[in-house]
Amino acid sequence: MMQKAAPAYTGEVVVGGAPAVRELRGLRMTKVAVGSYNNTYLLECTTTGERLMIDAAAESGTLLELVGTGGLGQVLPTHFHFDHWGALAEVVNRTEATTLAHPAATVGIPVPTGNAVRDGRFIVKGTPREKGVDVRCALTFVREARQPDIDLVILASHDSDLDPALDEAAALGMAKVETFCWVDPQRKPGRG
Repeated sequence: MMQKAAPAYTGEVVVGGAPAVRELRGLRMTKVAVGSYNNTYLLECTTTGERLMIDAAAESGTLLELVGTGGLGQVLPTHFHFDHWGALAEVVNRTEATTLAHPAATVGIPVPTGNAVRDGRFIVKGTPREKGVDVRCALTFVREARQPDIDLVILASHDSDLDPALDEAAALGMAKVETFCWVDPQRKPGRG
């Protein structure tokens, strides 16, 4: 029996409605509208299962249901307005997730920040493994930023060769651009 195809991702969600799920190579992005109409995103690496929530805005019950039994590693409030972190304390307490944010974005947020993001850079211990995908990442990043149904593009990489792609995506002005970068604290500068 043939299964019915999932509806195409539009990115449109309504408060109290079903989440929108977008499947990309290596990433599952789930978007839900909560509160007076704020979006929360749950990003999941389909290879490792690691998960990041962006803006635990409101309705902790809805967000915890979204997380389910899959666990949650990190929560990122994008800025200090209450409607972007209203459910942060409950989500962090129930999932034991770590918070990360730019220090300037944490003013007034009553939940301690576990990891500081500075100037678009997030530092994670360990050695990332990524080789030979610069062009594909750059093209995909810019291509996604140009889509009218995409309102947020996120690039997590330690490769400065992707800076021109970031500049191009930001210059398009069609989608918000978020970046994170990791470095290996054991690696000496200049040793690729």
